[in-house]
Order: sequence, then structure tokens, then C-alpha cells
Amino acid sequence: MKKNSIVTVKIENISGDGNGIAKFDNEVIFIPNTAVGDEVEIIIIKELKNYSIGKVRKVVTPSLSRTEPDCDVYTM
Repeated sequence: MKKNSIVTVKIENISGDGNGIAKFDNEVIFIPNTAVGDEVEIIIIKELKNYSIGKVRKVVTPSLSRTEPDCDVYTM
């Protein structure tokens, strides 16, 4: 995976620190702010030796596990 590559992946699992885990061409990609079952379009923001880190550009198909928050969400 090269930095700034744009791909669509499905989140298969969640890491211990809460990042979504997906695979593309047998490479592991960690993606924050995702849920298992999400299909997301991502951009690779960091490429390391054994894995990459991606950022969500858009949610193509949300996971059935997603729910609407009860209140306004504060983001930084």
C-alpha cells in the first residue's frame, strides 16, 4: 500500500485500541472510527513495514451494529 492510495475495504475486526482492522491485497490496515461490518472508502495516511493506517473518506455501507447517538456528538 502506498501513502495517499484510496481503496474501499470492509472492517473485519477491532483492535485492542479500538481501531477497525481491514485487509487489502493481504496487507493489514488499521482505521479509526469504524465498526465491524462497515464498508468504507479510505485513504492511506501512513505506511509502515508490517501494516498501514488509513483514514475514512466516506462510509459506503454502514454496519448493522451502528446506532444513532442519543445526544449531540462533540468532535475535535
